[in-house]
Amino acid sequence: MTRPSLALIMALLGWAMAAPGSGAEMRVVAGHRPGAVDALQAIGGLPPDHPLHLAIGLPLQHTNELADLLARLYNPSDPLYRHFLTPQQFCSRFSPTLSQYESVIAFVRQSGFKIAATSSNRMLVDISGPVSKVERAFNVRLSRYRHPTEAREFFAPDRQPSVPSAIPIIDIDGLSDYALPRPHIRPTQTAFPKAGSASGGAYMGGDFRAAYVPGVPLNGAGQSVGLLEFDGFYTNDILRYDQDAGLSQVPLQTILIDKFSGMPSNTTNNTEVSMDIEAVESMAPGLSNILVYEAYPTNSPNDILNQMVEDNAASQIGCSWGWSGGPSAATDQILQQMAAQGISFFCASGDGDAYLNGAVDDPSSDNAPSDSAYLTVVGGTTLTTTGPAGAWQSETVWNWGGGNGSAGGISSYYTIPSWQEGISMQNNGGSASWRNIPDVALTADNIYVVCNNGVSGSYGGTSCATALWAGFMALVNQQAATARQPPVGFVNPAIYQIGAGENYSASFHDIITGDNFSPSSPTSFAATVGYDLCTGWGTPAGYNLIVALTAPPDPLQISPAAGFVSTGLQGGPFSVMSQELSLTNSSSTNLAWSISPDVSWLTISPVNGDLSAASQSPITVTVNAAATNLPAGNYIGTVWCTNLTTGNAQNRQFRLNVLKTLVQNGGFESGGFNDWTYIGDPTYVSVTFNQYYVHSGVYGAELGPSGALGYLGQTIPTVPGLSYLLSFWLVTPLATSNEFNLSWNGALLCDQTNFTSTSWTNLQFIVFAAATNSTLQFGFRDDPAFFGLDDISLTPFTLPALQPVPETNAAPRFSWNAVSNTTYQIQFTTNLTAPAWQTLSSLIAPTTGVMTFTDAPSQSAQKFYRILVIP
Repeated sequence: MTRPSLALIMALLGWAMAAPGSGAEMRVVAGHRPGAVDALQAIGGLPPDHPLHLAIGLPLQHTNELADLLARLYNPSDPLYRHFLTPQQFCSRFSPTLSQYESVIAFVRQSGFKIAATSSNRMLVDISGPVSKVERAFNVRLSRYRHPTEAREFFAPDRQPSVPSAIPIIDIDGLSDYALPRPHIRPTQTAFPKAGSASGGAYMGGDFRAAYVPGVPLNGAGQSVGLLEFDGFYTNDILRYDQDAGLSQVPLQTILIDKFSGMPSNTTNNTEVSMDIEAVESMAPGLSNILVYEAYPTNSPNDILNQMVEDNAASQIGCSWGWSGGPSAATDQILQQMAAQGISFFCASGDGDAYLNGAVDDPSSDNAPSDSAYLTVVGGTTLTTTGPAGAWQSETVWNWGGGNGSAGGISSYYTIPSWQEGISMQNNGGSASWRNIPDVALTADNIYVVCNNGVSGSYGGTSCATALWAGFMALVNQQAATARQPPVGFVNPAIYQIGAGENYSASFHDIITGDNFSPSSPTSFAATVGYDLCTGWGTPAGYNLIVALTAPPDPLQISPAAGFVSTGLQGGPFSVMSQELSLTNSSSTNLAWSISPDVSWLTISPVNGDLSAASQSPITVTVNAAATNLPAGNYIGTVWCTNLTTGNAQNRQFRLNVLKTLVQNGGFESGGFNDWTYIGDPTYVSVTFNQYYVHSGVYGAELGPSGALGYLGQTIPTVPGLSYLLSFWLVTPLATSNEFNLSWNGALLCDQTNFTSTSWTNLQFIVFAAATNSTLQFGFRDDPAFFGLDDISLTPFTLPALQPVPETNAAPRFSWNAVSNTTYQIQFTTNLTAPAWQTLSSLIAPTTGVMTFTDAPSQSAQKFYRILVIP
């Protein structure tokens, strides 16, 4: 038989592979090679002695617990609401362990690097060393290329780096300088209307407060704002701006990162730094200080972010820059720590109009971290006021045309966060499944800036809006501190609750005119009523938004913090059928309440009532029969609970995932390995229509690399805590030297060598999901023939729960929920301390969804039962 060959693209999911010349098992660390390199020809390598500075990221521990904590910290009805952690508390619970940190340090030292810096939260290790050591340690070659859009060379690795599997590294920042950090600021092209106080009608100083916080005495007193920057500033520029705008100088504190000198080195970058400082102090002129964190553009952004979270000195931070690499696990971890510590982090959405086809996540672009689910993304508007220091009159989406305007779009990496669920995307072009940006906006057009050692001008860009939001947040947290309340922290959960509530129109200017269309995106996206992908919820409507963000929780409290996630196949059964909520009246007076769902597949009982002071009432939310008629898809039901006494409404989200099968392309009917990742020699691996290797349908997988195992894998979305039934069909036409194994989340379920010739055999396993994603991987080798693999499926599996049934004539009876295509066996023992289980029944095949069993009357004083599940 002639073996077909198939060229495969090796996408990386962390599969083990051997490094050249090494006996150690290696793990690839994805996200470090710009995609643009694929179309370029290297012009040479970096000199072996060229020095590099790398920031190594380590993974957090207890990530599920952290996600639960963050949900509770930002749930107004939870006792932990805004009870934020200190850096020390976060580190003791969630940071990498000391032994993990020391193992990374030992690895880089053994590889010949110098330790440049360590971090108190153990998330980063900064190292320095020559190119030769970098290439050897991380199994890459660093080559030089001519930049496709800039007049310079850049370097990048020829492959994704790899590290020993035992070393806990998730990020290696500094392996490429393809896209240096870029500020989201642009010189004004057209300034209209010219209604500001500065020369030429640009906005400055008091113009922003007059438009967005008119008559508000709050000025940021007692608050600090942090700014992330990749250049320095001239102190005399800030003094000149203060004089022009009639402001008192806010104390500036510069924190230099990675030995940055603090001297401005680039006119555009310096303009950004100056504008950020000037915009912040314009919105919050009474700040205690502005903390300006500065580094070279070639330094790691994570170094700045981590210093900010370790210092914990500012409750609000602005970032007006974007950088390359796409979504970063290390960056997201730092942002999660910020949220846990009560820090509000604002990031510019970008200035290139609408993102298309997942471009916001393109690792070759400089968009990171603008769509992270752990920060607030800020879009831009063009503001019209009644004149200098005048009142707000109107706003439209900032868009100068030609690809210069407020950026917005849909992430292809981050699934939709809980606080964004339930927002209608029907009219705005957004997604109900993926993260949408931006979240909010502020003016980004016709901004007066003094910069570059005495130069003044008018600028635009979402960076302007971002710095203004950081200043606005200082007013909010000043209000909170005055009321002896903690800071607001990660503001998105509160913002989206306001946006979806009855106070929206009083709290935000809803921007309903304009768009971020461009020549490459002529139809996406347009402003609309409510949330949109141009300006999010809109811009602050003065004191009302400040009050809404700092108001104490409603006395009607709901627990738990989140609704259930239920999963099942079409027609059921579903993994979770009901959940009990508890309503608590935390006030000293009576209140009335009502509760209702917005979907037909949920039933609630009771639907209204009264609560006396300090009393509780249970509410049951149930998946009803309508769910069994739903087609495959992901459904969200929102249950609204209204305090009829105060008029405040709160909600809980319930998810129903109706599935055909979780494994994508499990029968290979696409005619290829779409949705699968293959690692190994591709020469003897293919999808074929040869009927020897097809169990059903048209295609099957023909698997037979020689000499070493090949690996076929897929990462599958799963529900933590849920069991699944894994099923697949395997055939071995010839008796040969071979090996076949199966692993789930890295743990081997089976590993067999030297199969004899077999016909098609169905193998089934019950597996458990511990996280929101699980990894399925098949390993195989066959000399010189093939395995056939087909019809792979993964479906939710409900483990049996024994329920007692009233006895008949002293005969014990019990029931359990049963799943088709599965058999059960009943066993018993009379002593649990030293159980000797005895078989009580033969194999039982279910005939209905609920099975019962009756045992004979027993003379034993006690008898314990268990069910064996045999797929």
